[in-house]
Amino acid sequence: MRLLKTTVAAVTAVASLATAQAALADETVKFWTFREQETALWDRINAENLIPGVTVEMERISSEDYESRLRIALRQGGPDFFGAKSGVAWYDPFVGADALLSIDELGVDISGMNGTAGVVASDGVAYAVPSAIQLQSVIYNGAVLEELGAEVPTTLAEFEALMADAVDAGFVGLHVDGRDGWYLNQVMNEVVMAGMVSDDTQRKLETGEACFTDAEVVAAFDKVVEWRDIMNANPTATDYGGMRTPVVLGDSLAMIDGAWTTGVWVSQAAGGLYDVNPDFVPEYGPIPGPNGKVVAHPDGGYAVNANTEKRDAVKAVLEFTTTAKFAQLFLEEIGSEIPAYAGDYDKPEGLHPIVGKISAQMANAAAYEPFLAPSLNAKQPTYGSLSAQAYQGMLAGDLSGAEAAALIQEGLNSWNYVGAGNCQ
Repeated sequence: MRLLKTTVAAVTAVASLATAQAALADETVKFWTFREQETALWDRINAENLIPGVTVEMERISSEDYESRLRIALRQGGPDFFGAKSGVAWYDPFVGADALLSIDELGVDISGMNGTAGVVASDGVAYAVPSAIQLQSVIYNGAVLEELGAEVPTTLAEFEALMADAVDAGFVGLHVDGRDGWYLNQVMNEVVMAGMVSDDTQRKLETGEACFTDAEVVAAFDKVVEWRDIMNANPTATDYGGMRTPVVLGDSLAMIDGAWTTGVWVSQAAGGLYDVNPDFVPEYGPIPGPNGKVVAHPDGGYAVNANTEKRDAVKAVLEFTTTAKFAQLFLEEIGSEIPAYAGDYDKPEGLHPIVGKISAQMANAAAYEPFLAPSLNAKQPTYGSLSAQAYQGMLAGDLSGAEAAALIQEGLNSWNYVGAGNCQ
């Protein structure tokens, strides 16, 4: 595949890395991940000997029992490094068990990476090199949009009118997974906040200068309650698969989701959603409210076993993941995700239209993602658990927007979080 012009900086970075690695003896490092889509990436890195003296032996572990197996394995030797997820709540148990080596301890510079907010624990320390950034937004079925004679809306009035038109035409406007807490706190709430609540207010929510009971947040939650009329009949009985399938089939206009769902149409991966409708064409956009932004969610990274006996080799691997060359390979081999590398890098010509659409949305990402903030998630109940509870209450018709906001605020105040003195 012919590539665009390589930057001098990228070549220099990879050359310097290769020089630093030259002294390494041949080492095989064990790598665990729940991300099957990385198989081809690491196979190619090994085949082309891109980390001189180091071979990465990847083992894919089912996401269903990944954490439990990982906790046991790290006490018994386990992988040298592994795929980590995002957020304080994920890292803290491993940090508390002294199972992770911090990135500073390892000596890897991640200042040139996006997504660093997603790889810190409640102590504010980074424990992984960010790997991918995932778009979270409203995802529309392009064929349904076309049938309705509409485009992706750019104002809240257009959004609400489009949803009403979809319902009048026999579609579900916005299909929602109201059952899964991880979806409600990481995806739905964050997309609603990015669209409806200003970046400055979201920053102040993290520092305690603003309160969840402030009018701007309550107004966003009021919209969630109001939009029940455009949603599926019983959201709290609908799980993640039950949300996505009707949108892909064209029975529903839209959903709030991560762009990872649409990656199968880039790779044309048989099985699952691709087989439901191979011709599905996604369109992306924010909830076009006062802030009108999408979420660029860090999708984890590469963390290091504190007990690895191959620290130098692991350091060489993780340093390579911070380079433009790794970003290029990541995009070529995975295709449907955006690498965390923040600089310029070669991109293949003929980039899949879906990847182009996702990349275009990233420039409109909110600056803050409270779901990841250590200040809101350091103790129980965390902001993540409280926001999931609040959304289930709103979607069930049991809570108003103001009541949902109060539930979150009171829960955070219960452990004297950073804003407790200001938000009584």
